[in-house]
Amino acid sequence: MPMHSIFATPCRASHRAPLRLRARARLRACTSLRVWPWLCACVLLCACLSLSTCSTKKTPPNIILLTLDTTRADHLGCYGHASAATPHLDRLAREGVRFADARTPIPITLPSHTSLLTSTYPMTNGVHQHTDPFTRSDIPTLAEILKQHGYQTAAFVSAKVLEASFGLNRGFDVYDDETIDHPDGSAAHEQRAEAAVAKARRWMESKPASPYFVWLHFFDPHLAYNPPEPYYSRFQKAPYDGEIAYMDAQIGAFLEEVVPKKELQNAIVIAVSDHGESLGEHGLIGHTEFVYREVLWVPFLIAWPGKIDAGRTVNELARTIDLMPTLLDLLGVDIPGTVEGRSLRPLIEGKNESQARTSYFESRYLENLFGWAPLLGMERAPHKLIRGSRSELYDGSSDPHETRNLYQEGDAISGEMDGLLDAFLSEHENAAASAGEEQIDDRTREALASLGYVSSKSVARPAGSTLQDPLEHLQAVALYQKIQLGPQERSSRGELNIARRLAELEPDLPAVLKLYGDYLYKFEQLDEAEAVYQKASAVAPEDPAPVIQLAALARVRKNDARERELLERACRIAPTDARALYEMADWAARQKQAETAIAYYEKALVQDPRYLEAMSGAAAQYIALGRTAEAERVLRGSFALHQKNNAELARRHYLLGRALHKSSDRKNEALDHLEQAARLAPTMPGPYYYLAVLYDEMGRGQQAVMRASTYLKLSPPNDPGVARMKAITGQL
Repeated sequence: MPMHSIFATPCRASHRAPLRLRARARLRACTSLRVWPWLCACVLLCACLSLSTCSTKKTPPNIILLTLDTTRADHLGCYGHASAATPHLDRLAREGVRFADARTPIPITLPSHTSLLTSTYPMTNGVHQHTDPFTRSDIPTLAEILKQHGYQTAAFVSAKVLEASFGLNRGFDVYDDETIDHPDGSAAHEQRAEAAVAKARRWMESKPASPYFVWLHFFDPHLAYNPPEPYYSRFQKAPYDGEIAYMDAQIGAFLEEVVPKKELQNAIVIAVSDHGESLGEHGLIGHTEFVYREVLWVPFLIAWPGKIDAGRTVNELARTIDLMPTLLDLLGVDIPGTVEGRSLRPLIEGKNESQARTSYFESRYLENLFGWAPLLGMERAPHKLIRGSRSELYDGSSDPHETRNLYQEGDAISGEMDGLLDAFLSEHENAAASAGEEQIDDRTREALASLGYVSSKSVARPAGSTLQDPLEHLQAVALYQKIQLGPQERSSRGELNIARRLAELEPDLPAVLKLYGDYLYKFEQLDEAEAVYQKASAVAPEDPAPVIQLAALARVRKNDARERELLERACRIAPTDARALYEMADWAARQKQAETAIAYYEKALVQDPRYLEAMSGAAAQYIALGRTAEAERVLRGSFALHQKNNAELARRHYLLGRALHKSSDRKNEALDHLEQAARLAPTMPGPYYYLAVLYDEMGRGQQAVMRASTYLKLSPPNDPGVARMKAITGQL
């Protein structure tokens, strides 16, 4: 792309004479009428009125917010990274203001974006984890305020962790959180930057008139680092930088090819990260667990042509919670009383502030996962205090990498920073006490785990234990980060060895034991897996998950009675756990106990009305009992929900096709659903069987033979439907 200014104005030739010359010509034409004094007065009056109108009427600027997930400031060219390939973000920095020392209050995607879009700390908005939805209706979002002031609003987010159900969709006319499933039909929980840009392009082409607020969220720099070509080959030794380079190219495509130049000339463009990333510093990879500089320091750029001086660098501490009041201040919009940030406009304009900013930060991730001490802290340049089971104090001016702990009891600076943190915690005491209740279902938890965000259903803390210091478990955390996604299709035995070592280091943590058990199960070391799951259940008797895994082992061993016993136990432990109820229903369905299965599927749906697999299971049992109207009701209701998994969606189309097949006057509708199932899951035999039967019944022999032939290719030779399919194809 050409490296001209993103805000450049194309030259336009004027097709009319200047106003001054046109006015003179009219005056000469009127002199013979001797009315020029009156005419001059009218012209002058009109000119004054016109100038007055122009001076008071302002066109609100468009607002473009680009959030760069997991992007370290020091890996952009404009922040000094010599090998960075970020020309578009660098140019944005040159054409606007760059905040050299910006901070996020929390290094986790959902909480950080919640703070960014509400200008509130996690203790106020209640979002500390990726599992905490934003539910504070008394706290307005940036989108809600802008919408109230006439803005069209749209968001295009790129990961499951920001889907609409978590609450950040408030105020957006369009909130696109859809991702395209993988080719094998499995659900995808993230998308590449080009997908977000393509969706934004479609919206930009059909959107109503300006002004607008559009937010694009880019997830690419997040683990795992696997940039597309040519960035994969170019950055083989630094794939994280390759992800950032790819993202930057897509940002350039959006600003230079999608946003019309005229709209960009009156636009405030913001690029900011939600958090950074550890790349080996302090022995860590990732970002959620600790609160060192590499995960809290973020890039923060703002540009507004003609309104914000180009090329300014602000060295004072800035915070992402300052974005919302800054924008509202620039727009001349009242800042709500809920805001905890402070406008950066004085710093943008080169003015000094009388009061230095402080930045609170936290991570409760390890508290949530392992029951260890939360990490809280306060920064006031140049000093930074971290408080867990022990305290750490760093001087950023002499130790930017935070390797020398200066904290001492009785030390003046240590005491001063302690006082700042204590005052903040005291102000937020009531809010803090009400936080931390997990409100997500098992399927969402699994999707988040696929992105590296693992959680426990409750704080896993052995009875009688005290809050342990996370710093004493650095080796375990480093191991956990390597395998936290759990066993995958291509997992190696090397990962199993890491899980074994981790379990040796942390033998009493339920989350670690379950993870180790899952790896043993993956590699078919079933006896050892059973022992580990038994131990996990003993350590956390209130958690049904290890018991459900023990039931899975019993199923592999074809011990139906043992499987039932364990699933009933899981349901007693957690009678409102949707996963336990679903597994119990699935057991009953496999035992041909349709009524029992339906009862448990319905219980699961009471706990989680969006449980698509339970809907499919219930529908299949309704069909088995001839209750096709009930099956149709459940299945049609399921199609209104988000479709994230082609295989599951195909199954529901297949079941609805079977239900409709029972009705003689709805065969064409049944065909439509069965064909849709075959398109979504082309290797699933069932749809082809019923398509062949339907086409045969309707006298459409050629189509019947085609579908029957496909069924015979996909099904085992001893399948009950083989005989009929052979009859249709003439093989009998």
